[in-house]
Amino acid sequence: MLAEAGYDVWMGNNRGTRFSPDHADPNISKFDYWQFDWEDMGLKDDTAVIDYILSNNGADQITYVGHSEGTAQILAASTLIPEYFNSKIKACVLLAPPAAVSHIDNALF
Repeated sequence: MLAEAGYDVWMGNNRGTRFSPDHADPNISKFDYWQFDWEDMGLKDDTAVIDYILSNNGADQITYVGHSEGTAQILAASTLIPEYFNSKIKACVLLAPPAAVSHIDNALF
């Protein structure tokens, strides 16, 4: 709907989906491949995607719309490097943030 209304719409794709089954480095172990979290996706992946979008559309800032995991990763990263996100995001719309993580095998939970 946004694209049809004339907005420049870009969709990021998180790691760990059926669209990202392999790593660019063939020497990385399967265990090491899966060693990332919301913080990594926000600090590394979101910043890379935002920089890519801005370098290709000529804009100074974007409006970020995150859903579920996308809300968690942008919140995690923006608290760690707020100056980056404040300069590149003019508005942030966060939909359906994760409220429960019952399937995570972690002593903290």
